[in-house]
Amino acid sequence: MRRRILSFMLGLLAAVPVAALEATPAAAATLNLTGATQVSVGEHTTCARMSSGAVNCWGDGQQVHMERYGQVSKSVAFAHESAANVEQIEVNRTNACARHTDGSVSCWGVIFKHKDGGGFTPSLTAPTVVAGITDAVDIAAMEGTFCAVKANATVVCWGRNNLGQTGQPLTTPEVEAPTAVPGLTSVTDVVAGGGHFCARRTDATVRCWGANPDGRLGADTGGEPSPTPVNPGLTGVLQVDAGSFHTCAVVQVSSNEQVRCWGANGSKQVGAASGDSYSTPATAVSGVNDAAEVSAGQWGTCVLRQTGTVACWGTNSRGELGNGTTSNTPTATPTAVSGLTDVDEIDVGTNLACARVGNQVSCWGTNERGALGRGSNVTHSASAGSVKVGLAEFLPVTPARLLDTRPAGVTVDGQFQQGGVVAGGTTVELTVVNRGGAPSNPKAVSLNITSVGATAKGYVTVWPCDLSKPTASNLNVETGVTRANLTVVKVPSSGPKAGKVCLSPSVSMHLLADLGGYFPSLSPYVGVQPARLVDTRPTGETVDGTHQKGGALVANTAAYFQISGRGGLPNPVGGAVLNVTAVNPSGKGFVTVYPCGGPAPTASNLNVVAGVNVANLVVTKLDGGGGICVVASVSTHLLVDVMGYMPTSMHYDAITPIRIADTRPTGTTIDGDDEGGGPTAALLYVEVPRGSVQVARTAVLNVTVVDPPANGFLTVYACNFGGSAPLASNVNFVAGQTTPNSVIVNVGQYDSVCIKSSVATNIIVDLQGVFAY
Repeated sequence: MRRRILSFMLGLLAAVPVAALEATPAAAATLNLTGATQVSVGEHTTCARMSSGAVNCWGDGQQVHMERYGQVSKSVAFAHESAANVEQIEVNRTNACARHTDGSVSCWGVIFKHKDGGGFTPSLTAPTVVAGITDAVDIAAMEGTFCAVKANATVVCWGRNNLGQTGQPLTTPEVEAPTAVPGLTSVTDVVAGGGHFCARRTDATVRCWGANPDGRLGADTGGEPSPTPVNPGLTGVLQVDAGSFHTCAVVQVSSNEQVRCWGANGSKQVGAASGDSYSTPATAVSGVNDAAEVSAGQWGTCVLRQTGTVACWGTNSRGELGNGTTSNTPTATPTAVSGLTDVDEIDVGTNLACARVGNQVSCWGTNERGALGRGSNVTHSASAGSVKVGLAEFLPVTPARLLDTRPAGVTVDGQFQQGGVVAGGTTVELTVVNRGGAPSNPKAVSLNITSVGATAKGYVTVWPCDLSKPTASNLNVETGVTRANLTVVKVPSSGPKAGKVCLSPSVSMHLLADLGGYFPSLSPYVGVQPARLVDTRPTGETVDGTHQKGGALVANTAAYFQISGRGGLPNPVGGAVLNVTAVNPSGKGFVTVYPCGGPAPTASNLNVVAGVNVANLVVTKLDGGGGICVVASVSTHLLVDVMGYMPTSMHYDAITPIRIADTRPTGTTIDGDDEGGGPTAALLYVEVPRGSVQVARTAVLNVTVVDPPANGFLTVYACNFGGSAPLASNVNFVAGQTTPNSVIVNVGQYDSVCIKSSVATNIIVDLQGVFAY
């Protein structure tokens, strides 16, 4: 990974603002990351130092943690909130370190310990200053061990020392404080590999120490580690870099700048066509006489030529050569990376490489957990592509109450509280902007609407206040029963009704509205005037006369309904936001909505009982023709109202629903996890599968409480281990009644969401889709 080029410190583009954005979007909901002055690649995580001294990172958040987002991975670049005044950033597999303008050093991530039998400290998501270093001029970081070059040209190291990688005797398993490497002076820079460090000296020679099973130190130690720095025997060294199992250097030979490598060669990463390893520098890499910089990764190596082009050799199973091809056969021949010119800097990781061209970054290779930074779902790319910054498509907020008409009702800001029962047929114009975390101009908001104390059987309609009241419903209610349902509603952006959402009950009741998140103004999401697309009742009417008066669904028989191309939706769309209502079901059962083309999934969207109307929000994928299939376990009439849609360009993966948690004794899930645990009021951790995306930032879930023994509520939120549940609810339930509700929630640490119930009950969780970022 990390290299050192002489021009690096001179190449800072101070005039470019942090994470500046190009004027023209490079892809839907993303813009190219600009303002980068250095790039450092780990295993599946990359960070860039920005011209302002800030740091932007992308990829696997479980390895190198980004503070605001916990251990959540990101497929586009996001700023690390606490990393400031950074001169240099170094990333490895599990942690990162920054050198600051004042000469101090801070690190974050998983910090390994080897005292008392091993283990590691809790993850440090915020940069923590390393005591005792005030004059660092260069740093290097490997998994659990760190080194810095001080102003007096000595090297200090600290951390794990099981392989002598701090330069201290092997009898010292861990070095707590930065400690000088004995005998190492006149050092200009230091680099970290896999268990070893190398330093370049002012006399243009190299010293390496640490692990040496494959000759990566450049000397034969019988495979044993060496805490004492050894000399690989090269002179005229202009730059050195250490990979996981090998080391490379740019060497001045007469008028040529050659590349010499040593160590493991199982993937031809040394650049030699034969031999499994080299304990002394191999012959010069063929065809390279104009090297400006070399970067050694785990299974491959790349060279930056003085012409500004890049060539790579080694493995190519994930497109690591960057020439548009993949192959299971490694090569020792330097292969030009396609499409890259005027490159200023390169860095190679495990199965990934990145290049800085001016103030932008392009990467190629694996895209595990969004490692390419493109906001893309591809597993890998054999061609270099620009790293993006994301214009978030949906932003969940900590649930905030915006409306509570009860006598003791309290809202987040004192507005719209204690207003009294809302009479049937009247309208509440609810301001949703600049409240509870919503900005002044959201495109749409996610509201959990709750009815309390309804005086009769009825429904609630929610719509943008600048439009006429639609023939649609969002929540169906029963006399005296507390009911809730999630809705996504467009927010008017101009005129006298700007920022207002209307709620109208058909019968008198108290109303509550909790904000769960919003679609920003630049989100591709399109909210529409609610329109009825399906009404099977004898008197049913739809927006265009299609799918009306068709009769009740036959139990256990799939019915097809066309969705796209109707009610303001184009064809095709990436996903549809629907409110689905079961009317007068014949018995206790469930309803499942899914894209046609296969059997009905083991999942449900509505749970019903005889004669009770039930509604729920469904965010669903459509089939190839733009339709959905609906199957009910009992006969029931069906209403489907459309609220909006995700364009195909949106980074939303609307999947065929899958069950990811079922605590019932007979419960089964897609992968066998979180099943059969029985009723619980304890905190339930549910891992969210990523579907076809590399990173799942936000999940769309259907959460069902099954036969609870008492009245209560359930809260769903992004896991933040050590944190507490927010003061809000997603599902309100009554004793003995199975109750579902949709939830749109951020994915928390370790790709999980947390669920807390006020009473012990069985819980079912079905995944409908995920936002990639």
